[in-house]
Amino acid sequence: MKLAELIELMGRRWNILEKLSKRKYYASRLAKELGKSPPEISKNLKELEKNGLVRREQKEGERLKYCYITDYAKKILTSINQVAQLKPETKLEKWQINELLNILEDQNLSDDLRLEYSESFRRICSEHPTEVATHRGAQRLFEKVAADPFHDKIREDLMRSLSAILRRLRKEWSNWVLKKLYPIFVKNVGNKELDPRIREWALKRVGEIANSGIVPSKKTEVQNLCLEIWFSDDIDPETDLGKEVKQQLVNLASRDLFENIKASAKDQNPKVKAKAELLLKRLKEWLLP
Repeated sequence: MKLAELIELMGRRWNILEKLSKRKYYASRLAKELGKSPPEISKNLKELEKNGLVRREQKEGERLKYCYITDYAKKILTSINQVAQLKPETKLEKWQINELLNILEDQNLSDDLRLEYSESFRRICSEHPTEVATHRGAQRLFEKVAADPFHDKIREDLMRSLSAILRRLRKEWSNWVLKKLYPIFVKNVGNKELDPRIREWALKRVGEIANSGIVPSKKTEVQNLCLEIWFSDDIDPETDLGKEVKQQLVNLASRDLFENIKASAKDQNPKVKAKAELLLKRLKEWLLP
């Protein structure tokens, strides 16, 4: 793996590496502390292990394996932290966000120029999520993106900025997400008349919100939404939307969800039974540590 790809991988799995840099963890315990499903954490750990960043060992007399980061990963983490400490702390001003938004929303300007500004906007969404997410102009823009993400090239690119914001969801601005964005996503997920791409993208976003742990009740709500879609007659498990629904159910796995699906596997309706068994095959790994 190239250095740039390795650093990108570490960035995506930073929360796991940061935890493992402080102590060793069993995968199940790590999943619980990070608010993620065991299969998701297991998949991430395998990816990190494959690239020499994580190792797993089994203590004598124990059945479970514990995870820890390698010396190689420690050196990279130390270097990154040292560089981060050297970087002067910068503050994003409201007027800067205003200027970026003005360019992004000015349809008299070329798409090429606006797409360049969209790339810069995505960077500040990653580096200054709170400043952007609490800016009313940015909120209005994101609400438009949530409602009609494939409207044009600009909104399609801004989808990535909104995803960056949701991955960094904070309590101080979760109220806006839950009151404004979440209902839009849920409505789009359930709208059978929409482009399947919109439904698939909205489904990923509700999954991110549910797994953030900000509002625990949302996890059950999204589980039920996904189950309703999965067992509906119009969903083919082999389509991109069907695969995404299945993945979200795996990500949101819980004991209650497992019992619900297990009961559906005994349904007299052959279609319901087949879909339930398909899910149970994926959830097998969830039962393992």
